[in-house]
Amino acid sequence: MYKNIQTIKDKRDSIKNLLNNQSFRVVLGVFILTFAVLCSLNMSVMSTKGYDIADLEDKITVLERENQKIDLKIAQNRSMNSIQDRLNGTDLVVADNVKYSTLVGSTVARR
Repeated sequence: MYKNIQTIKDKRDSIKNLLNNQSFRVVLGVFILTFAVLCSLNMSVMSTKGYDIADLEDKITVLERENQKIDLKIAQNRSMNSIQDRLNGTDLVVADNVKYSTLVGSTVARR
């Protein structure tokens, strides 16, 4: 009735036999070696990406500085002093005595 039940000693012996088996050792060694190579490759890829990210952050900083310089130039060119200085170099005449006309009704043009 209890013929097929393994004892603890039998289980221990079967595990020892498995660990002493040459093919099991080879498979385990290949698995460990493959895992080590994959971990090494993963570290290499991650470190390379880290350098790429650092380079991109440097480029972002440079571009932000350039944008600030451009914003400053825009603000300077929009100032009234800058506009007046640029207009002085042209042959434009200042408009004096401007008269506005008021329209009677809603008609803008006649046919």
